[in-house]
Amino acid sequence: MANSAALQSLRDTLSLLPVEWVLWAFDGDWTMTVHEGPGLRRKGLRAGDGVGDDVRERLAKCFGGAEFLRRVERGPASARLAFGAETFFLSGAPTPGGGAIGLSLPASATQSEAPELRRVVEVARPIQAVGAEAGDLLVYSPEDPDHAGLFRRVAVEDLPAEVRFELARLRPRCDGGRGEPPAPGATRSPRAPASHLRLLP
Repeated sequence: MANSAALQSLRDTLSLLPVEWVLWAFDGDWTMTVHEGPGLRRKGLRAGDGVGDDVRERLAKCFGGAEFLRRVERGPASARLAFGAETFFLSGAPTPGGGAIGLSLPASATQSEAPELRRVVEVARPIQAVGAEAGDLLVYSPEDPDHAGLFRRVAVEDLPAEVRFELARLRPRCDGGRGEPPAPGATRSPRAPASHLRLLP
């Protein structure tokens, strides 16, 4: 469990957030040791409610809750979990000696901020200066205010065979892996390195 000085520093920092956060923690025995914050009011709870309870039991009826607890005990993890009619975004990390500490935010708070980070707009009329056609998409992010991305839908069958092959290798499989069979007409060796495409982080 985090030491008291670090925990108080975290509380002081969270108090500046303009959203209804919930700070939580549990120890190596799965006992909840911290449960506080303005977000508890959304669930009809008070600071300290649930402290001393087995966190697994508290999340037993929450779809995905048990899986999240297992992940956050092993390493930093985040998830969207529904508590009754409300969905929350949870993020946490393991603490020395076992257990974990984390933060919950109402999903509505994170969703309302997402459009501010990246806006996607459709081109209504051609923009000759950049070769954009009606129906193309412009992607704008305040993180890079000097640029906008241009997205154009193209038929896969119109792409060269080499590019179709690379796309087929990048396409996720149903089991979460990669490497679907090559697209029809693709002739490159499966071991050939990608030359046209690369995955971005």
